Parts: sequence; C-alpha cells; structure tokens
Amino acid sequence: MALLTRGVRPLLRLFGLLAIVAGAVQAQSTTREVAGTYTLAVSTPMGPLNVIVVVKRENTAFSGTLAAAGYPEAPLGMVVPSATGVTMKSATPAGDPKVALTFGAGDKVTGTFSYSGMEMPIEGTFAAVAAASPAPAPSPAPSPAPSRPPFVVVPAPR
Repeated sequence: MALLTRGVRPLLRLFGLLAIVAGAVQAQSTTREVAGTYTLAVSTPMGPLNVIVVVKRENTAFSGTLAAAGYPEAPLGMVVPSATGVTMKSATPAGDPKVALTFGAGDKVTGTFSYSGMEMPIEGTFAAVAAASPAPAPSPAPSPAPSRPPFVVVPAPR
C-alpha cells in the first residue's frame, strides 16, 4: 500500500503541473483581435491631444501607424496583444511614443500614452477591421447568342 501511495503522489503532482501549464497556454491564446482603428484622446498638460492608431495584421505579424494631431504620422515598430489589451510602440526622431491600452466594455479603451518621460492617460474607442467578405460567386457565363445562318448576299433582280 505504501508503494502505491508513493507512486500516486508524484503522478498527481505531475497532473497538477500539466493543468497549470495548459491553463497558461490557453490564457495566452485567448488574445482579442487588435487589428483596427483606435481613436484616442490623450490628456496632456497642454490639453487633449487627438491620436489615431491604425493596426494592420497580416498572418501573425502586425504593422500600422500612429498619427497625433499636429505631428507627422509614424510607423508602429511594435504591437503586442494580450488577453486584456494591446501595447504599441513607435519610433520617431523626437522620441519613442508608447501606447498601452486595456479593452473595456463595447468599443471603449483606456490606458496610458508614454512620451518623453511623461505618462498621460488615454480614453478612446476601437473599431475592429471588418472580416474580409468572401468573394462574390462568379456570375454564370453569358448564354451564347442564338445561332443564325451565315449572312448570304442575294443579288437584286434586274
């Protein structure tokens, strides 16, 4: 009986460990779709700053742009989705702005905008990219024109 107990405990520990690992893997794979348009308002010391972030997804790679009112558009260099939000970073000559967002109810997002050593709160909305519509079914080939006898020239009577 002691042998059975010693053999079962390690197995139970192993199964417990496997359950924890499986849960962690499942949590990582339940990330929300982050491709789309983020319309954001950053609360800066000089007043609100409107920012538009567009994230594109091609297979597992992300790209996009960050555009703040009055500043040139900058490409996103990093997009990291999570189960609760997304972190994005851009590289500009004036600094590297970072946007960290958490998804709220419906289309709402909140988070922080980090730039030049300052962290400023963000509120905004997210509109996911619509799923690509399937291509329309090809229309049937047009019916062939009814066959007609070849054109025959008949001379006029004299």
